[in-house]
Amino acid sequence: MKQITVTKTVFTLDELSDAARQNALEKMNTWMYEYIESDEITEYLNGELVTELTGEFIGQISTNELAKRTGLKLNWSLSHSQGDGVAIYGEVYAVDAPKLEWHNADNARLSPNDYANFYSHENTFTVEVCGEDENGNYTTLDGDTGEEIAEQFRDICRRLKRLGYEQIENLTNEEAIRGYLDGGDARRFTENGDLALMPFWSDQ
Repeated sequence: MKQITVTKTVFTLDELSDAARQNALEKMNTWMYEYIESDEITEYLNGELVTELTGEFIGQISTNELAKRTGLKLNWSLSHSQGDGVAIYGEVYAVDAPKLEWHNADNARLSPNDYANFYSHENTFTVEVCGEDENGNYTTLDGDTGEEIAEQFRDICRRLKRLGYEQIENLTNEEAIRGYLDGGDARRFTENGDLALMPFWSDQ
């Protein structure tokens, strides 16, 4: 058996040409996106949903904590594809969502519709609103009241979609990439900005 030593020149971001650095950043953006934990985005959006409903900022929370606080859960798909977005399901009471305009309603039930089998966005659920009508009877509230409350939830989904994409950008942009590389193995790129084989990676 004959042993052969292979050497390879690898570079840090700042040692690359402008074109190669841009290529390296694009490669790292894709690489970091693939390693984002879905729970990280879910828990971020859960916390933002609580803020939307209550006005209180509590940071990231688990799906179980969201359900405990609000009676709701959310689904999301954020890959810049058709049908992507954020959807909310469950039953929430006015007392747990004081930031919304409830009019004379008491609660809202958000149920998945047929689109929810394929997508996650603001139109993949129906909203049933209950409360007292003008005669003091507890009933399902249709008409303007029901529509206005439903639209508030759809607007929240649209804002959460935007916030979700912004969070993904924050986790994969150049600042995040440099912060990650500073943690170790910053020297990992070929001359043209491609990722070298992992055994050749090293610290700066």
